[in-house]
Amino acid sequence: MINIDTESTSDYNEAIISVVTTDKELEFMELLKERNVKVHLMDAIPTDIESWEVSPDTIILDNKIDKDWESKLDSIRKISAYKDIPVIVLNNDEVQIEDVFSNWNKEFLFVQRENSKSILRAVMATVKYWKRLNSVLLKTNQLNRILSTNYLILDAKNECLEKVQQQLNQLHTIITPEIKKELLKIDDLIADNLKKGDHYQLFKAHFEEVHPLFYKKLLAINEDLSNNDLKLAAFLKMNFNNSEISFFMGISIAGVKKAIQRLRVKLGLQPQESLRQFIFTIEV
Repeated sequence: MINIDTESTSDYNEAIISVVTTDKELEFMELLKERNVKVHLMDAIPTDIESWEVSPDTIILDNKIDKDWESKLDSIRKISAYKDIPVIVLNNDEVQIEDVFSNWNKEFLFVQRENSKSILRAVMATVKYWKRLNSVLLKTNQLNRILSTNYLILDAKNECLEKVQQQLNQLHTIITPEIKKELLKIDDLIADNLKKGDHYQLFKAHFEEVHPLFYKKLLAINEDLSNNDLKLAAFLKMNFNNSEISFFMGISIAGVKKAIQRLRVKLGLQPQESLRQFIFTIEV
C-alpha cells in the first residue's frame, strides 16, 4: 500500500493539476500544494483550448458541478492536446466494485470526493502515466523527424545519381570507343548503386525500429497489402500531409487521394471512418 507521507514526490513535483470544482475547501487540494503540485482551480468545465490557460498533467473533475459533465468531458477529448490527459472524477458516494467494472472502458477514474488519500494516490498514478506517455511520444516524434530527413537525403542522392547517369548517356555519341567503354563501367556502377540503394527499404527498416508491430498489425487485417499500401500507411502514421506524401511517393496529389481510398477499402473501413485516425490507433 502507498504511504502518502513517505512516497517520493519526484514524479509529480511541479506537476500541474486542473481542478474543476466550486468547492475550494476540499482537503486534497491543500495536500497537493504541500507536495509542490500546482493546482489550477476552475469553477466550470471549459470546452475550448483557450479557456484552459494551462496544459495540465491530470484533470480532476467534480461531477456535482454540472449534470452534463460527461458530454462536456467528451468535448474536451476532441481537443487533440487534451484527448489523452488522465481525468479523475470526484463522486459523492463511495466507489463500489460494480462501478469499477461498469466504467472500465471509459476514459476517467471515479474517486470519492472526501477520500483525500485515494485522490492523492490517483494523482500520483496518473501523473506518472502522463509523463511517461509524453516521454514516449516525444521520442517517437524525434525519431519520425530523423526518418523523414534520412528519406529526403537518400531520395536526393538517388536523384543526383540518375541525373549523372543521364548525362553520361548523352556523351556516348560524341566520344571514342575507349572512353565509351569506361563510361559504360561508370554507368553500370551507378545502376548497381541505384538498384542496391532502395531507399524505401532502408526507410522501412528504420521505421520498424520505431514502430516494430505496425506493419504486422496491418497485414493481420489484410495480408494482401502491397508495398505501396504499407509505404502510404507508414507516411500517414508519421502524420505527413497529402503534399508531403505526394513528394515522397513521387505521385500527384490526386494519386495520393486515390491511394488513400484504395487503402481504406483494403482495410475494410466504413465511409464515416477516417483512415488517418484508424492508422493512429494502430499502436506499436
